[in-house]
Amino acid sequence: MPKKTILTLLFSYFFVPTYYIITKKPITKITLSNGYFLLALLFLIISVIIIVLSSGFFDRFQEQMHQLIHRKKNREKEEFTPFSTTFSFSPTYWLIVGIVLGASSFLLIIF
Repeated sequence: MPKKTILTLLFSYFFVPTYYIITKKPITKITLSNGYFLLALLFLIISVIIIVLSSGFFDRFQEQMHQLIHRKKNREKEEFTPFSTTFSFSPTYWLIVGIVLGASSFLLIIF
């Protein structure tokens, strides 16, 4: 596992209990599980957005909007660059952190 992923996981594991201490809520297994699940959900949503945008799913829609805007403004046509080529982030970091936090949340509920 890369160092960045490990540091993010450690920060997440310390952030949730610290948040509950600051807000003076009781720290139980259920509240920790809920906190880890919410963080996991955030990371998984970001990773899914990255996967969808880099897959080329919206390229045709983006191209049509680009043509429509340039037709209305009567300007010369500019070069079109699709999302899939400009948005080249790797979702593996976000997926790994989200899955590990989700698994931690699940394990806290079971045990």
